[in-house]
Amino acid sequence: MKITKTDAGSLSIHFDEIEKEILNDLTQDLLVKLGNEDPQASIPRLFPEAILNQPDLDSEYRAMTAHQLENSHRKALEALNSLTSEKETSLDDLILVIKGLNIIRLELGEELDIDDDSESPLVDDSNHYRLWMIFQYLGQLLFQCVEELERNF
Repeated sequence: MKITKTDAGSLSIHFDEIEKEILNDLTQDLLVKLGNEDPQASIPRLFPEAILNQPDLDSEYRAMTAHQLENSHRKALEALNSLTSEKETSLDDLILVIKGLNIIRLELGEELDIDDDSESPLVDDSNHYRLWMIFQYLGQLLFQCVEELERNF
């Protein structure tokens, strides 16, 4: 991924073909999961517990915010998916790209059972090794986006 600032002040984000393919596949898969009957159950890291140790209050909070959070996730993923076609974009869209990358990374972390304390690589012959590599690469893309924000805005 390469991010450049244009003379007009907008941004151009360029993904290579492999990045486009991977991101398009991952965003489509995640959009399908978000469309499931209960996305909170199938992708829990995208709908974290808000009120710890108080299940009744947390359940009430989730009922009030789940639809809004789901729409926010969907909007970020759709923005990321549309930006893989190398359009010029705004700072707001770059922020949506960051959100979209993070959402995908959170879901991969859930699938791979990675938490903050364990990011050790899987064995090369593992079925999840490719996903682990993508997880790590998404972390690099997130770092690059944040670095671009710090440098130019």
